[in-house]
Amino acid sequence: MPRPPHIPHRTRPVGRLPVMAKLRDEFGMVAHVALCGLETAPSIEAFDALAEVFNLLQVDLRNDARRSDVAAVISGGASALIASQAAVEAGQVPASDLLERIRAGVNAIDGLIGKLDVTRLYASMQVLKAMKRAEAHA
Repeated sequence: MPRPPHIPHRTRPVGRLPVMAKLRDEFGMVAHVALCGLETAPSIEAFDALAEVFNLLQVDLRNDARRSDVAAVISGGASALIASQAAVEAGQVPASDLLERIRAGVNAIDGLIGKLDVTRLYASMQVLKAMKRAEAHA
């Protein structure tokens, strides 16, 4: 009996690898603790921690048309965070309207993070690191 022709092994493309609960909780904890810090004892450390989370999600969502509504809320929170920078640097609590927009952004991130692809999120982290290196050398 003749052998069947060799059929090459075809690998299926790997689907979305979701952000697991522990990583999702860590992102949420960093964002919410930093927000609490801005509300109670404003510091540049809390500001930087929030900025890092906002920047990462903005990089990750920049070409994701399916999540444009959530991306708009996150961008609004990031804009409010930038607008509050002077107050935070002076050790003052940001204005309540800015805090509300930042809180909305943090809540949007918290609700979204578990739905993202961890490999894409990691790639976004690498892009953000490269952007920081380029800014440091400029």
